[in-house]
Amino acid sequence: MQGRTFLFMGRPGCGKDTQGQLLADKIKSQLFSSGEVFRNIIKSGTAAGRRLQADLDAGILMPVWFACYLFEGALVGLKEEDNIVFQGACRILPEAQLFHDIHEWLGRPYTVLYLDISEETMLKRIAYRRGSGRADDAETAIHNRINEFNTKTVPSVDFFKAKGTLVSVTGESSIEEIHKQVLQAVGLQY
Repeated sequence: MQGRTFLFMGRPGCGKDTQGQLLADKIKSQLFSSGEVFRNIIKSGTAAGRRLQADLDAGILMPVWFACYLFEGALVGLKEEDNIVFQGACRILPEAQLFHDIHEWLGRPYTVLYLDISEETMLKRIAYRRGSGRADDAETAIHNRINEFNTKTVPSVDFFKAKGTLVSVTGESSIEEIHKQVLQAVGLQY
């Protein structure tokens, strides 16, 4: 059976990590979390790790080449029947275009799941999780993340919409309800 790729996108705080993990668990698939990869690089103590930490603390998106390098490696290493779930990829248009081109070249289907939440909900959720210690949830970083999303990620969302690969799921409900909607969107039973 042909493997599929699933990519979660949405505003900061929309639940990409949670829903990505739930889907990966449900379909017993590999989970590619940019955040997890970044945290491991930071822990390495290398020059790249220190630079990555500074950019993340400031709420700045990674350079296109860096993000592409990471997700290209994950995709190229898959067997034909393997599924994979991506969280936190394709936040800049050139990344989205490359993601699409790689899938087209591999003849591999993909679905982008856009978790749609209001800015008000985003701010509430980020404020709620502030105690978690995420540096990118600090006040100044939040404003940078909102700006980065609006100016850089929205064009990626529009690109996937135009390609017909994006499915919008309301991210305003409970974790369980959103998970049900995600499963329905990709043709799976809850």
